[in-house]
Amino acid sequence: AYETPTDTKGLEDGWRRMYQIILVANDIINNASKAGLSQENLNQAMGQAYYWRAYSYFTLVRLFGPLPMNLNNEPDNNATPLTSVENVYKQILDDLENAEKCNLPAKYDKSPQAINGQNLYVSQQAVKATLAAVYMSMAGYPLNKTEYYAEAAKKAKEVIDGVNNGTYNHGLLEK
Repeated sequence: AYETPTDTKGLEDGWRRMYQIILVANDIINNASKAGLSQENLNQAMGQAYYWRAYSYFTLVRLFGPLPMNLNNEPDNNATPLTSVENVYKQILDDLENAEKCNLPAKYDKSPQAINGQNLYVSQQAVKATLAAVYMSMAGYPLNKTEYYAEAAKKAKEVIDGVNNGTYNHGLLEK
């Protein structure tokens, strides 16, 4: 007989946490323009929201495959149909490309965006590196869209070039 597992708390908590991030990101994306923010603060808010929504869906799609996607936070009584893996990845790419257009700084210089010289907010190089990871994932299983290897290489090279030319301070050890 089939017995329901009782040890899925971590999995359920991870699912719930990612969807909480998505819920907040959706609110910011859909409403931040109404908050009367300066363009710089609006770009930062939108860039963070697009990034974290993409990151959350990226985490979820790799673990679960097709997902329920609700970008407007409309009540649905858990009736949102599943979105295909390919279409989830399309949304992830859209969100990361939108985050990239927000011109996030490479280095934040004040709290709460940075503390002790370390970025706490998502930076432009984080967006590019995540795009490279998403393209690599899309090139492999289950989509097997090998044309994305070249896109992954381009985005990774942008990060590497930024480190080499001093735009990005991205290293494990002080020089």
